[in-house]
Parts: sequence; structure tokens; C-alpha cells
Amino acid sequence: MFKVGDKVFCPLRGAGIVAMIEERKMLDETKEYIIIKLQSSNTTVMVPTDKVKASHFRFVSDETVTNEVLEKLADKETEIHASTVLKQRMKVNKERLMAGSLADYGEVIRELTHIQRGKALNASENAMLMEARKFLADELSLIKSISTKEATKLLDEVLA
Repeated sequence: MFKVGDKVFCPLRGAGIVAMIEERKMLDETKEYIIIKLQSSNTTVMVPTDKVKASHFRFVSDETVTNEVLEKLADKETEIHASTVLKQRMKVNKERLMAGSLADYGEVIRELTHIQRGKALNASENAMLMEARKFLADELSLIKSISTKEATKLLDEVLA
């Protein structure tokens, strides 16, 4: 279980730091909640501790995993197996984002960036790419102890 000060990742919300763990009474029921301050905004997320596992919350990745993901993003030689059917590609990428691993976010970015180099993405895929880049930059900033802006710049350099 998480403790105050832990660096965590919330799928579809981004990376953050556990600010508090406390009991709160809501709807006549007292539960323990984990309160996470998100990295890229002034937003806090409050989740009952009994729902954390089902929500796919996790510790941020370590430096080794991060370097592997960045190397894969930089690799222009490895073939990308992107589905040509938009509906199928959207479904797979949405599942990757919901799973929430750093490698999954990297795969979404890698695939959509590759497609974008050949043709313009539709609005939904472009939004998905921007969201994945934001979340990856959030996590990179916590892992490497740099600002989100510096993490975004690093990501841009790797993808160039």
C-alpha cells in the first residue's frame, strides 16, 4: 500500500505524490482515503484505499524501465505494427492508456507519432497522443526530478 510521500501514477490522470491518507465520512460511511496531489496541475485525487488496486494505481516506474521506454521511443528501426483500422487502433490504444504502465503509454506515443509522420491524425487520435505525452512527461518529471517542461523537452528530443 502507498504511504505519504510516495510517487504514484494514476491512469488517465497522471503522476503525483501521495499527500495524505486519512479517514473521511461520506454518505454515512467512514472510509480510509488516499489523497494524491497531481504533478501537472493543482488537482488532488481522493480515492478510497479499497479501490486503489482496482483503479490500477501504481508506483512510478524506476530509472531502468524509464530508460528502456525512452530507448524504444527513439528507435526508428523497429517496425511498428499499427492497425490500419481506426476503430480497432483506437480500442487497443484506449486499453493501453487504461492499463497505465509507462511502457503502454510509450507504445501509444510511438505508434501515433509514427502514423502522424505519414498523415494527419483525426481529432480523437490527436487528443489521445497529447494525453499520452502529457502523462509520460508527468511521470518522467517525477522519476528524473525535473520539471514537467524539461520532461516534455526530453520527450520531444527522443522522438525527433
